[in-house]
Amino acid sequence: MPLAIGLAATLLLARVLSLWGRMPSTSWLSPMALLWQDAAIVAVFAVLSTWSSREGRAALDRAPGEARASRFEYASTRWMLRASYLVLVALAAINVPVIRTLGSPITVPMLRATGGPLTDSVVHVATLGNILAIVVVLGVSVIVPFAVGVQSLATSHVTSRARTLIVSAGALAVAGALVAPRVPTAGLERSALVALASTAFPRVRGVATAGDTWRTSFGAVRRGDAQSTRPSGADSAQSGDADLRKLRGAATGRNVLLVV
Repeated sequence: MPLAIGLAATLLLARVLSLWGRMPSTSWLSPMALLWQDAAIVAVFAVLSTWSSREGRAALDRAPGEARASRFEYASTRWMLRASYLVLVALAAINVPVIRTLGSPITVPMLRATGGPLTDSVVHVATLGNILAIVVVLGVSVIVPFAVGVQSLATSHVTSRARTLIVSAGALAVAGALVAPRVPTAGLERSALVALASTAFPRVRGVATAGDTWRTSFGAVRRGDAQSTRPSGADSAQSGDADLRKLRGAATGRNVLLVV
């Protein structure tokens, strides 16, 4: 549970530092809309952490032979949780200067910009303020779990705290997911993990076409009447479409950017 509370504090601080001075909306629903993905991650992590702790306590009550195997499984689960915690914390800290500069968390296309462009971007955001923000986020990720762990040794309310964290984070995640479509967020509600996962795969399905049908609309290609939708001469004037044949070859030797 100390790791779950530390993750909640770290993600909240990273979100505040990232959005400081660039809130996309002043609506009272904005906090819920901007925090719901982080809250969902915290809720899932808290559930796994609580389950792991219960399994560890149950392993101590078993027979010596069974306890040995159970303790190994418990140790493996704890190490996986710690590794996940480090990854989530590192992503949150690194994304603070990225969001402050670019207005978007790191995505897979950004990571593909290897070489000079990526190096120039890293140098550009490596300012004193951004470096301090990363250090503060990482510091909180270390201090909060340690402080909560020390306090847990002197109290027996760990289960109630876990339940409170799970219910609170889950409620915020559900409420935020419901209000997010109604609040302008400019894409800033995306957590570091969700931004990477959602951009790892193509979101537009490619359609195979023949010849130069890429010049026609997607709907015409799907209907199979690409050639019939390209009027020529007098037909184009009668149909109201502009005759652009005079522009053929006008961009020869130039770099052309197609906006689809």
